[in-house]
Amino acid sequence: MPNLENTFWVKLIGLGYPAPNKFHRWCTERLKIDPTTRFIKETTSMNEEAIILLGTRSAESSNRAATIKKHEVKGQRLRKHLLPNVFVYAPIKDVTTNEVWQYLNQVPPPWGGTHKELVTLYRNANAGDCPLVIDDTTPSCGNSRFGCWTCTVVNKDKSMEGLIDNGEEWMQPLADIRNFLIETRDNPEIWRDKRRRNGEISENMWGPYKFETRVEILKRILKAQKSIQETEGVELITHQEMVLIQYYWFRDCFFKTKVSQIYNRIFNTKIDMSKQEEKVKQETELLKKSCKQEPKDVELIQDLLALQKTKTLMIRKRGLQSDIDNRLNQFIEELKKTAKA
Repeated sequence: MPNLENTFWVKLIGLGYPAPNKFHRWCTERLKIDPTTRFIKETTSMNEEAIILLGTRSAESSNRAATIKKHEVKGQRLRKHLLPNVFVYAPIKDVTTNEVWQYLNQVPPPWGGTHKELVTLYRNANAGDCPLVIDDTTPSCGNSRFGCWTCTVVNKDKSMEGLIDNGEEWMQPLADIRNFLIETRDNPEIWRDKRRRNGEISENMWGPYKFETRVEILKRILKAQKSIQETEGVELITHQEMVLIQYYWFRDCFFKTKVSQIYNRIFNTKIDMSKQEEKVKQETELLKKSCKQEPKDVELIQDLLALQKTKTLMIRKRGLQSDIDNRLNQFIEELKKTAKA
């Protein structure tokens, strides 16, 4: 599992990372490579060496075939891995797709049962086309590929479309979200800021998602989760992710809409994303009394307190002074605009 700060929704909704494309595939390293590498290193630290068993095959693509050949050790079954003392064993690297399906249709799994559910899954993902393989000229149902349902690197998720067409209607909200993410990525003038996270504005270089975009994505995810959770038991975004998303919104000086407000409206609940906010009402009353002469300061002080509380919640104080300075600078700019008006 990736670290919490590197999960897909935290990066996308919390920090405003645009949906990945083939040129900027930021998700693969953070969600797949880094956590896998961390696990392998932990294993080798205890056992000195490790062998990774992979179901990779040369027939999958020309790129995959080239990668397999590049790391082969002549006369050896094991291949070299980029990490020291780690080797790769690919037992089916020379097996064709048709041969895979012939084997699965003829040999039951060692844990019991049959492969019928697997065949049905691939058949449905392949728009119902999964004939019995009888020779090399007969196409198999192995053309379907399964990856992240949010993947925006591919133009069309044919597997998910095939599953929906074959009765898995509950997946339609997921397909809608994926298509919406492509829309937000490919139309930056509507959904993204001109200013990048480092403060720079460059021609043809767009910044993170606008706050309104992040809010809209979160709303769609939670609505989809509500619609499918009762029947499928699927959780699309975790409570911990939402807490960290709120933390990043505070850091980016986005205080007017809270994650808990969005969640409560959709699920008709009264949960609070932070245990530290139990006495908000009392604090607000006290602040109003203390700021009678300058009522506009109430919101500023509440925002600064929210920054402090979120830092405490995340057990991370680093950068607090910078976050406070950013909020004060924002407040000063607002005062200047008001004075000019």
